[in-house]
Amino acid sequence: MDTTPLNTHHSHKKLSVTWSFLLLPLIALFFVSCADGPTIPPGNAKSPETAGAPVVLLDEDMDDDIAVDQIRSGRTSNNLFAVQANIRNRTDHDISVQVQTLYRDQHGNALYFSAGEETPWTTMVITANSTTPYRSQSLTPQATQSTIRIRYTNRPKKD
Repeated sequence: MDTTPLNTHHSHKKLSVTWSFLLLPLIALFFVSCADGPTIPPGNAKSPETAGAPVVLLDEDMDDDIAVDQIRSGRTSNNLFAVQANIRNRTDHDISVQVQTLYRDQHGNALYFSAGEETPWTTMVITANSTTPYRSQSLTPQATQSTIRIRYTNRPKKD
């Protein structure tokens, strides 16, 4: 039986180095997550959303199927920014789309639904050759601008 004493100093040193490597990323993550407010990624200066377009159709050739009419915006009685529009299906078949409104402040900065999250998408089925109203309002009175974005939930097959 080996009665040599264990080198406890060496094993403690090894253990503390291992813990240091494990804790270092967690500490860095903590300090990064404590930054003031959400990080706003720089927008593409040429994108319609950044340029302040009132409506952006996100899928290619969507403008053949969908028209957006009577876009209005203003303040509610609670001083929230509200937008409404009529989304028109120009086809002979039902179309399922998702609609989202991005809100921006007076400087063009995105206002998030919650920290780092855009407003949720709303799924709408627009029946053939009909018009469906869409309404949305900001969650904060700081909103002064908006862009309605529309995309297909399932891209329709072209005849």
